[in-house]
Amino acid sequence: MHIRRTIAIASCSVLAAATAGTARGASWDFVAQFGTTTNPAGAWTYGSYEGTEYVAYPTPNGSATAPGWNGTNGSAIWKNLAPPQYGALTGQVSLHPGGALQAAAARWTAPRGGLAELTGRFFAGDQAELDYAVWHNAVERFHVRSGGDAPFALARVVEPGDRIDFLVYGGYAFGNTPLDAFVTLFISGDANRDGAVNLGDFNVLASNFGQSGREWSTGDFSGDGLVNLTDFNLLASNFGQSASAGGPTPDDWTSLAAAVPEPSSLAVAAAALTLPLLHRRRRRNL
Repeated sequence: MHIRRTIAIASCSVLAAATAGTARGASWDFVAQFGTTTNPAGAWTYGSYEGTEYVAYPTPNGSATAPGWNGTNGSAIWKNLAPPQYGALTGQVSLHPGGALQAAAARWTAPRGGLAELTGRFFAGDQAELDYAVWHNAVERFHVRSGGDAPFALARVVEPGDRIDFLVYGGYAFGNTPLDAFVTLFISGDANRDGAVNLGDFNVLASNFGQSGREWSTGDFSGDGLVNLTDFNLLASNFGQSASAGGPTPDDWTSLAAAVPEPSSLAVAAAALTLPLLHRRRRRNL
């Protein structure tokens, strides 16, 4: 009964994906997309922490040479449009902690699920020794205390609405810290991160199906370390998204079913997915 219910969910997901058009990995650039008049600005929000509460800055600072956002606690996130000043080069966006060492935090909110690659660098800026951190849903995933540059590179499986925070805290005087942050989001099922979900990704999942201790590149698209029907459903919901605008063809599903090793619940699920589209092709041929 459980497998039948899972198959039904997967079938509906795939049919929806077939009409969704092409989906590719998307990218966000903190500096290039920095908003000086609206907050949030797309997927980015600018604010600070008061204890455990994240507070978005309500109004822009109105500066012509250092536009951005100031908090009532003395924190700030701003972009330097003037010659180098306060530790920020021209064009850099800087985070400055609050007067009671509160964190200034640039937040990226996931618009959909997938694998988010997070890369970038905290720069020395004014060279005060500060805490640099990256949080995922308020859980620390990167941290260093430094007065110099600190690069970071990590990947997190995210769900829609998940929050990634880039924070500077633990000091105040000479606290300007420029930040470069880049986010690349790969759609669920894209095991090899080539921007498409296809048989290559399915083969990766199939070869690891039922195994534990796995990661994204070996078919674990939910981030729980397992490769199972949950991951199959995630892949199925995006399968064929690199195909033509019309979506996957019946031949795509025939190839998918043929690629599944038997016997297994995975084979049953993949075979079930092919039936609606194969029936549709048979009716067209009559």
